[in-house]
Amino acid sequence: MYTFKTLPKLNFEELRTFVAVVEMKSFSRAADELCRTTAAVSYRVKMLENSLGAPLIVRQSKGFDLTPAGQWLYTKASELLNWQQNIPEEINAIKNGVESHFTLVINNLLYDHLCVARLISVLKQRYPFTKLKVIRSVYNGVWDSLMYDSGSLAIGAPTFHSIDDNFVTEPLGLIQWKLVTSPDHPVAKMSKVTRDDLRNYPVVNIEDSSSHMQKRLPWRLVGQEEILVPNLRTKVACHERGLGVGFLPSSLVSEQLQKGSLVIVENFDEHLRTSSPMSLAWAKEDSGIVNRWLRDLVKKRDDLVAPLLAPISPTQ
Repeated sequence: MYTFKTLPKLNFEELRTFVAVVEMKSFSRAADELCRTTAAVSYRVKMLENSLGAPLIVRQSKGFDLTPAGQWLYTKASELLNWQQNIPEEINAIKNGVESHFTLVINNLLYDHLCVARLISVLKQRYPFTKLKVIRSVYNGVWDSLMYDSGSLAIGAPTFHSIDDNFVTEPLGLIQWKLVTSPDHPVAKMSKVTRDDLRNYPVVNIEDSSSHMQKRLPWRLVGQEEILVPNLRTKVACHERGLGVGFLPSSLVSEQLQKGSLVIVENFDEHLRTSSPMSLAWAKEDSGIVNRWLRDLVKKRDDLVAPLLAPISPTQ
């Protein structure tokens, strides 16, 4: 077992030389790149092997092959040298208030994969040294991700008010729910729909993704069968196949409504579901540049984030 006294001392110049040899696939080309002689390059690689006590390169009559240890070291050394090169810029970014890590939490109802991909692309261009993570959460899972998974900013936190004094919320608007089902479903053909009518058919729901907080129960009538699915795509597909009824914002199924694979059921004898408030949410202590930039985009409903906000009706 190594101790601190017996750990091999890695020489950055030897590592840099080794990486250059591998990337150039040649000792002589690496020597030209590094402005060294081929003999000096070969010597440095040999010294690196000696300090590690393991062969890294198997020299052939034409070229060379990497040993398993050499392949592993090349991967790690490349990452290390790249990190070393970027240290000054990363430190400067952090000094100027740019977060080193940023986790964006998005409510499942608002998630749009194309929009998220575009947003990540712009974020990486603006803040190249920030490590990004995007989490897609359901119901109280949004708060769970903020509080227990190092979430930096949540788009679509349930409720207008924070559930924890350490977080700030800003209202985004309301989710207006529509009951949807297949056009061939019996409910779609009823002239008037009652609660007792709906109890005869399953409701298709997505389970709250919270793992630390109490899960919020989705809409379901007492005594009604429930089909729980993992995501919106599955829920919509179940509705299209007439497997059950369920509530969704109409903007999420506009394509299905247009082609007629889903219909909105509106002929209720009473109001069945109230609108759901949605907010931006972030930690009070989080005032980083990335956080402020994203919050500003959402507040202005910028085109870059507009698809995420499409299911939300602004409050008056």
